[in-house]
Amino acid sequence: MVWLLLLSAGALSLFVVLVWRTNRGAKVDGAVMIGLEGEARETFTSSGMVHVRGELWRATTPRGIIERGSTVRVVAMRPGLVLVVEKVPSK
Repeated sequence: MVWLLLLSAGALSLFVVLVWRTNRGAKVDGAVMIGLEGEARETFTSSGMVHVRGELWRATTPRGIIERGSTVRVVAMRPGLVLVVEKVPSK
């Protein structure tokens, strides 16, 4: 009975290590992010924080002011996981 418990614990440990090693080098594909919408978490003119896809991201905008609470759309991704966003016009 003890050997079965040890074998199960070893198998679980191996599984956890394999999953960790697989996801450790995961990269974010910028193309997947383009077109997604989110919300500005602060007012900014050049760089600030936005909430997109359930996560906080550093963001920059090439023009204009983005007010806190505004809806933004991802138009590109820069190195360092920085989103380039633009304000979505109000309807």
